[in-house]
Amino acid sequence: MKNLFYFLPLLFIACSSQEVEFEKSTGTINKVKANSRFFINLSESHKVGSGLWAVDNNNYDRKVVNYLGSAYKSEDGGSVNFNFEALEKGKTEINLVQSFAGDTLQTSTFVVEVE
Repeated sequence: MKNLFYFLPLLFIACSSQEVEFEKSTGTINKVKANSRFFINLSESHKVGSGLWAVDNNNYDRKVVNYLGSAYKSEDGGSVNFNFEALEKGKTEINLVQSFAGDTLQTSTFVVEVE
C-alpha cells in the first residue's frame, strides 16, 4: 500500500507534463516555461541484459530544474518518463545514463532552457 502512494503522484505528473522533444544530431535547445512540468521519454526494455536508464544527479542545475522522479511504461516494448519541473530562468544539461551491472552502456544529454 505504501508503494501506491509513491506511484500515484508520479502517474499524475507523467500524464500532466509536456514531453521535451530532443534531436541529438542538431543539439536542439528545449525551451520550457518557468513553473511548468515536462518529461523526457526514453526506450527501456526490462529484458535480461538490457540496461536501465537513470538521471545523473550530479549534473543538472537544481536552481533551474527539479527532478520529480521517473515512471516506467510497459506499452510498445517499454519506456521510461523522467519527470521534471522548470523552476527559474536559466539553461542546464540533463544527462541520462543507461547502465547494466555497474557498466555504462550509453548516455543521452538533453539541453533545457527555462524561459
